[in-house]
Amino acid sequence: MERMSADVWLLQETRTTMKFGASNMKQLGFHMFWGKEQVDGNTLVGIAVKDGRARQLQLPGLPLEWEGRVVAVLWTPSEGVAVVLVSVYGHTSPTAAQKASLNQLFLWMVELAEGQGAVQWMVGGDLNVPLQELPATYWLGATGWKDVHEGATCIASRTIRARRIDVV
Repeated sequence: MERMSADVWLLQETRTTMKFGASNMKQLGFHMFWGKEQVDGNTLVGIAVKDGRARQLQLPGLPLEWEGRVVAVLWTPSEGVAVVLVSVYGHTSPTAAQKASLNQLFLWMVELAEGQGAVQWMVGGDLNVPLQELPATYWLGATGWKDVHEGATCIASRTIRARRIDVV
């Protein structure tokens, strides 16, 4: 990460303690925000920002199931406009119910974002599901949300077909 010049990192599947992860990122010049700590003391999601001002957001109405898998930050870079950053870590090998819950999460985020007015949102995540498998994808497209890339991000061990399960 040191060689890459990004000012923001949306992290998923971190599986690190907040203290250890924060000290490593601080050495690289980043301020860290973490998702809810798991029972084993690790966290699954984080957001790292380099410059500007940032504060962690409590997302009103975030479903309980997603509390440890979603983190949000309001970040104002040293140059530019404020943006809400959201990092999402989907369930590994999700069941139909977990896919439906992820779909509802995205619909809820669109509704929440639209209530924020002119503040831009950037959502990144390891969804563990191709976005096109979620019915919310069509609603996201209709409201102007889009994935900024198209390439595959995963080849599952039980298939040879590459899929895009990570989005920004």
